[in-house]
Amino acid sequence: MLALFAFPILCSATAVPVLAPNTSLHDHYLFNSLFTYDAEDYTGLPQMFYFVNVSSSPPPATLRARCPFQEVAGAPYDHANFGWFRFPVPGGNSTWPPANGTEPLATTGEYLESERFGPREGANPNGFVFDGEFAGQTNPPSTPTPGQPAHFFVEAVYFTDRECSDAGTEYGWYRIVANSAPGANSGSADAPPDSFTFYYSKFSNCNQDYGCRDIYNQPVISSLVTATITNVAPNTAGTYRYKYQAIRSGSNFSVSILDPDSGTPVTCQWSISTGAGSGGTCRFLVPIESWYPSANDIASGYIVIATQCSHLYPAMTGDAYPEWYDYALAGAGATPPTNVVPTIEPNGAQSCLTQGVGYACLKALSLQVLYQRDPPVVRGPRKPR
Repeated sequence: MLALFAFPILCSATAVPVLAPNTSLHDHYLFNSLFTYDAEDYTGLPQMFYFVNVSSSPPPATLRARCPFQEVAGAPYDHANFGWFRFPVPGGNSTWPPANGTEPLATTGEYLESERFGPREGANPNGFVFDGEFAGQTNPPSTPTPGQPAHFFVEAVYFTDRECSDAGTEYGWYRIVANSAPGANSGSADAPPDSFTFYYSKFSNCNQDYGCRDIYNQPVISSLVTATITNVAPNTAGTYRYKYQAIRSGSNFSVSILDPDSGTPVTCQWSISTGAGSGGTCRFLVPIESWYPSANDIASGYIVIATQCSHLYPAMTGDAYPEWYDYALAGAGATPPTNVVPTIEPNGAQSCLTQGVGYACLKALSLQVLYQRDPPVVRGPRKPR
């Protein structure tokens, strides 16, 4: 068996929570109408990422200082180098205006990102454990708006090998709290409080907010696999707080949702986008497709804790893709959803209580990277000479 060691990302190999206050460098970024915070931050975890922080736009002419679009080296992904481009303006000359180095990459959102980590003490990182809650629900449910911009709010925790989450390799967890895009059977696409998604992807976000095209003018398309996890049983305290664990093991990801106190898996049901699914103990394997980079290719990277809303800033123009671009509003994007409320926990309490008031928020309590160390080689006795 392979031994797993939980190391903090940013400090020495001791049992210290990841992103602990005043320990190491990490980046905190909040972009909304209240203030712009785009700098090194040492507050660490625990931290609550409130919906109200990201449900409005920044003042006009406010630009983001970090993470402008840059050309991406395709070598780690067995691909030609590629860059970022705005989609062609409707009715224009069908050209793709370059975005490299010129765009603020600004959406209304908030994130906390670890310092870059990699192999250490003879062990390689092969997963992470996040302790927290993807809190918030809709009331009333979102009304599907086919053919119109989608109003959404998403919470996520994920690994990326790119500091700016710009077209790299990712794996992790998310929950789309509110989403007015049509869901199954044209119903609501809101995720219930007991439903989460594990995913892994390559060329992440290409052809989402912007188009990616390589040096040969060929499109670069994101590849994605998801595992939709539903009907997750409450923890022993009667809430939806869990430990979310993902470990890369051979040709699979081993995915678990654990009770935060006992450390044992709760129960759930799951369905994998490439096929298969089941229910029971919430620990299962997600096969890794052949297009996904090898473990050695992504042996270092970052963990990001993030929230994001549908409102885009500054105003964007271009082809009507993706569907949430709202050209009736001068390309400013769909407005944030207005139906997001605190989660009502199974025990009757409200989520993310602050001074006695409940909120919708991504509640981040702790984060650990898991390291894999190869077992020692067992040698037999030497033959006598």
